[in-house]
Amino acid sequence: MKLNVEDISQYIVLLIFILIILKVVGPGVSAYFVERFTGHKPSKGFELDELIKVKEGQLRRGELLETPKDLSKVNLVNFQYVQEVLSSLQWGAPKEEYCPKTTKLIGKPLYNERLAPLIHSLLAKSDEEVLNKDTFFKIFDKYVLWVNIYNAQKNDLVLNTINANYSAKSLYRFITDDINEVNRLDIKSIQAELESFTQEELLNKLNINTLSIEDFFQDWSKNAFLFKSLAPIVPLSSNKNKDWAKEVLKLDSEIDGNQLKIYYENIVSQVHPDKFSSLNLDENLLEILNHNLSIINEAYNILTEQVENE
Repeated sequence: MKLNVEDISQYIVLLIFILIILKVVGPGVSAYFVERFTGHKPSKGFELDELIKVKEGQLRRGELLETPKDLSKVNLVNFQYVQEVLSSLQWGAPKEEYCPKTTKLIGKPLYNERLAPLIHSLLAKSDEEVLNKDTFFKIFDKYVLWVNIYNAQKNDLVLNTINANYSAKSLYRFITDDINEVNRLDIKSIQAELESFTQEELLNKLNINTLSIEDFFQDWSKNAFLFKSLAPIVPLSSNKNKDWAKEVLKLDSEIDGNQLKIYYENIVSQVHPDKFSSLNLDENLLEILNHNLSIINEAYNILTEQVENE
């Protein structure tokens, strides 16, 4: 029996209702029925609330993971692994075994939002060569990394110690290489600009389809840390004492004089204005870099004096 979108929507509403009941019933009973419904045994750290949110999100977005209708040239019966992947996405984040490189780079994937349209598009325009199992999983792995980076910045979450602001700017720099322009924009403006493109358009603009998954991750990380270096250091403490200095240098524990010197030299190598001389930064950004270097030097001097007096 072929279900239409309305049928699937009703199915998801019913499923959400059942999941909520299971949450009330208790963990033991809910774990049993979740395994019966989904075919997946709840793992350590499994949250029924997260599964409910996934189903509610699919219903709200209309992102129903049914097989696309324009797959006349692709017989999915011959590609059981594709069907398994699509089926697994119904129940939350992608399985780690399907995206090993993403898992290695960022840990356990959290999102599948926006993944379904990319997979559908891939299947719709693919031939059997592209659907070779190894090729398919390489592309799928890269798509999982992309949607996790994209959704983390959209939802204002930290990913790999990179906050949403720097992540959004990093993604936008793939579109325009003008660092001054990117840095002038606030996160909401950048997110709105990114949102104006379809996922396929963004994949093309960010050259994700031509880059390896490792190269894309490295470029994203490098750009994000660049914009982090261009942000002014603004300590919460106003008194220029030991605590203020440790906050500036992001020191959580005590270290001796030699360790402090090595730590300080490493920071300076990352933020010194000379490092950015080839980027044609405007006066505002150069002032920020000089301010950061000055405040770092001041913090180092305070801690050095403190160590010498102990």
